[in-house]
Amino acid sequence: MSIFALGGTFLASLMMVRVFIALAQRWFVDIPGGRSSHARPTPTGGGFPAVACGLASAALAVQLGALPGGPRWWSVLLAGGVLAPLGLLDDRLNLPRGLRYGAHLFVAALACLWLWQPWTSEAWRLALGLLLVVLITGSINSFNFMDGIDALVGSCGCLILAFLGLRTGDALWLLLAAAYAGFLVFNLPPARVFMGDAGSTTLGAWVAIALWSGRERLHLGDLAPLVPLLGDSAYTISRRLLRGENVLLAHHSHLYQRLLRAGLSHGRISGGYALATTFGGALGYLLGTLGTVLMLLGAGLVALAVEQYLSRRGVPFARPSAVKS
Repeated sequence: MSIFALGGTFLASLMMVRVFIALAQRWFVDIPGGRSSHARPTPTGGGFPAVACGLASAALAVQLGALPGGPRWWSVLLAGGVLAPLGLLDDRLNLPRGLRYGAHLFVAALACLWLWQPWTSEAWRLALGLLLVVLITGSINSFNFMDGIDALVGSCGCLILAFLGLRTGDALWLLLAAAYAGFLVFNLPPARVFMGDAGSTTLGAWVAIALWSGRERLHLGDLAPLVPLLGDSAYTISRRLLRGENVLLAHHSHLYQRLLRAGLSHGRISGGYALATTFGGALGYLLGTLGTVLMLLGAGLVALAVEQYLSRRGVPFARPSAVKS
């Protein structure tokens, strides 16, 4: 994949997102509410044109023979073709939870059949197929849960896709990262547009697909750059379960949300997560599985330090209005 193709995808995404912002001023505006991390109405759904641009560029590359087709391409197309339009509708209409989760499961199950083909009689293959479904649905929802402040998921997602593209030698992930980078320009603090469910759910699915595609096993070293973003999600969900909270209800308890309540800016928080993601990628590339182990240990120490800082600042785990929403 040439630098011109990546640059062209970036510029095309940039222009498409700019046009979308103008159109979204009327139809897709996020009005600040009880759990909002922003203070003024802002267009949302900006991930949709980035996804559309990424799919269009990838389809052209596949058609011209610059990229191979196959199961991982069909899985990417399925995820973008289902989750992005559904997410855009959800941003507008607030669709039922069951419909959204059903779509996530459908995408994960079909992608699993294409990527892993677990229908043989071997029990271990079926078990790994189920694990892959869990991986994809978990990634979809974790990326969606973490999309709460300017440039957090956009920057980390771009870095993760770029890392996986370089790690696997598959330029498809670099192309999709370039498409999301075009959106990220308008999502940097103060954001002119939010990613919305259209962008966050698709990005989560693409990362999970990239982790597994073309492999007989998951490379644990490749999980290292995911630790900052998904570690926050897993840590928060675990604490909410221990507190007896319904994890399906909206909340305001993620570490990044509490750091925002403590007075840190969007830029400092998102920049910190992006820096940690980059560091994780370097560790995973250089040390493999050991890099992921070190990232997990480091994340645990950072979580303890952050909890102490938040305690000194008087920031509780749950914001009362968020727990009841």
